[in-house]
Amino acid sequence: MNLEKKEILSNLSEVFEEIFPSVFGSPVIWNKSNFLSNLANEKVIEDENEWKIEIVAPKADKANFKVEVVKDELTVSYEKKEEVEKGFSLESFEEIFTIPENVDIDNFKSEYKDGILYIYAPKKEITTVNTRIIEIQ
Repeated sequence: MNLEKKEILSNLSEVFEEIFPSVFGSPVIWNKSNFLSNLANEKVIEDENEWKIEIVAPKADKANFKVEVVKDELTVSYEKKEEVEKGFSLESFEEIFTIPENVDIDNFKSEYKDGILYIYAPKKEITTVNTRIIEIQ
């Protein structure tokens, strides 16, 4: 997540807090400063054999991640809700990546290790499409 996106999310959270200071009588506590600041890096790494995404999220719980492939998009989301003394805490994000045509979407794998979520898939050969010109009669 680049700095501009984080600033926008931070500003939106502040506006939300001003408009909706509580939900059903319980204040909403946003941990944007902790979670978003730790979720500063995401990298897409591509070589001739593999396409990989690395998302740095050191304080995340792997059970709260969701990784989903729909058509040519990979969506990575995270949501953690906790009750706290003054209401509840919400940490969340969602990132959508466009999957290149030469990535084998049926063989994605992921793991969360040492505070980094790794998502990867092997590349496949792109078969050429046979084309021919059809004469109009």
